[in-house]
Amino acid sequence: MVEISEVSMEETSPTETPKEEPKSADSSADAADSRSQERLSDADEIEAALAHIARPSARLHVQNLVTKLRKEGAALQRVSAMMSSSSSSTSSNDA
Repeated sequence: MVEISEVSMEETSPTETPKEEPKSADSSADAADSRSQERLSDADEIEAALAHIARPSARLHVQNLVTKLRKEGAALQRVSAMMSSSSSSTSSNDA
């Protein structure tokens, strides 16, 4: 049996939290687009592995995961598009 030792919060948390720089709408949109592409690529890779799964229940679980990743990827693409369009309309209004 493996002994689990306690870890105190003092040991794991930094004394000072790093301050996050404010992000522009473009960088946020790029981040959302990057995350969406990552989800869609993961779905493609996992779907390719379906050919090697013999058990029907395992196949169903993996198909559900692929469906979930594709939905998340599509949602993140919509967020990215919305952020891009709002930032472009804001900058055109500022001019």
